[in-house]
Amino acid sequence: MSKILLRMIDFKQLRGSQISKELIGLANAANDIATASNLLTVAVQAARAQTPEKRVLCEGSALHATLSDESLLNGYQLYCFRMLLGHYSEGAKVLDQLRKRQATPETRSAEFDYILDHISKESRAAYDRITESFAQERHTTKFENLVRGVRDSVSFHYTGKEYAAAVQALASGEVPHSNKAVVAASVPNSRLVFADTVLTTVICKEIWKVDHEAGKTEEEAVKAAIEWCSNGAIEFLILAQEICFWYIKDKSGI
Repeated sequence: MSKILLRMIDFKQLRGSQISKELIGLANAANDIATASNLLTVAVQAARAQTPEKRVLCEGSALHATLSDESLLNGYQLYCFRMLLGHYSEGAKVLDQLRKRQATPETRSAEFDYILDHISKESRAAYDRITESFAQERHTTKFENLVRGVRDSVSFHYTGKEYAAAVQALASGEVPHSNKAVVAASVPNSRLVFADTVLTTVICKEIWKVDHEAGKTEEEAVKAAIEWCSNGAIEFLILAQEICFWYIKDKSGI
């Protein structure tokens, strides 16, 4: 059985903390990243199953119906991936706010200095790596290219110039595509697959600049990015949990 650490927090002790806003935001980001990561793992594992019959998770449920249909499964996986990228980017933004705070003498927090001194070497290296990547100009780091580019364009937004460019690429035959729509008896299990095709093209061709002439495909690019982002999410979660642990360590209630 996994060990569970339970602490009762005294919120009165958070009132005088300089970094309470950032740390609560970091904890929320960690919760959302964990949820999105778990949902994405379900989709990835289902996609690896060779036949719908092997996708037996939650049999008889709406989730099972989604995982059993290839088109619905692909859309579910794409959604979970976009959400994970979005939460990952927002979580990194909180870390960047803490970095900026610590870089200014007037706002520097001795409390956060203490936390950084006590987290593990691996987590401190992850903190430095994520904040340095976030501070870089767009498309100069893998984090910027894979994460923030998607988050700022299509994770939470439905109107953008990238859509028109993707349609043009699909119409001209630059990218192999599907233009079908899946309409099921259950409305939540319907899927307008052509929109997924456009969205994947936006992500891979317009944002990530996948080179088709080099033999790369959208599927390969997305799979590689999912693996990279999933590993990054785990690294972020370990870091966020350590920071929050040291933050609340002396703020326990009775």
